[in-house]
Amino acid sequence: MASDREIEAMRRAIELARRGLGTASPNPVVGCVVLDRDEQTVGEGWHERPGDPHAEVNALRAAGEHARGATAVVTLEPCNHYGRTPPCRLALIKAGIARVVYAVSDPSPTAKGGAQALRDAGVDIESGVLEQQAATVNEAWLTTIRKQRPFVTWTHTSTDSDQPITGADELTATEPMSREQLRAQSDAIILSAKTPPHPTPRPLTLRDTVNGPRPLQINLDDHDPRSLLTTLPARGILSVLIEDDPAIANAFLTAGLLDRINPEP
Repeated sequence: MASDREIEAMRRAIELARRGLGTASPNPVVGCVVLDRDEQTVGEGWHERPGDPHAEVNALRAAGEHARGATAVVTLEPCNHYGRTPPCRLALIKAGIARVVYAVSDPSPTAKGGAQALRDAGVDIESGVLEQQAATVNEAWLTTIRKQRPFVTWTHTSTDSDQPITGADELTATEPMSREQLRAQSDAIILSAKTPPHPTPRPLTLRDTVNGPRPLQINLDDHDPRSLLTTLPARGILSVLIEDDPAIANAFLTAGLLDRINPEP
């Protein structure tokens, strides 16, 4: 069972994971805190962008020799595969970590199994700590892995919502974000050539990633929602934003492809 201090450290790890939103894609956002034997924080880290060290590696580097015999508190089960970087479970074992506390089990067929590999190496494991909170931060990546399509958000102003969206209540965000925040976290924006321009157009804020400028602008008119979404993960697109257009939002909702509705604050 996780201690109070480990739970507190997990909350901090979730905060750290948020820093990777908008830059880590198409990788998951992950945060990690290293606690020494006295449960004092000796290292923190998060995953910023593809190809860079993972959260655990950054936290272990910060901890240095204090990592030996320590506990790693991490938002996602440590990975178990060689990708652009070596597996995190190997870094944890080499650093002498004695215990790993993680929130969400890795559903990826290529990376899962890190917890069992750590157990086999004699590391104590605790799973499921603040699982829902950590999963919410990582919802775009988890949706893409589990459903093989990106996480879809519709954001609207009060005037855009005059056209009713059936079933909207259960999808409405409890903590709405500004349009600028959503754009910064999204990999693509879906547009329609048939949609009239917004009366006060807002410029897109592009952010450079290893996959090119984000968010991309994608035209829906030549695709149905499902066929469009299934092509996007291969392009490194895990999160999609629909702006203002209730007709497009309804099309995605009817197809069971709308994940969140964001009434702009």
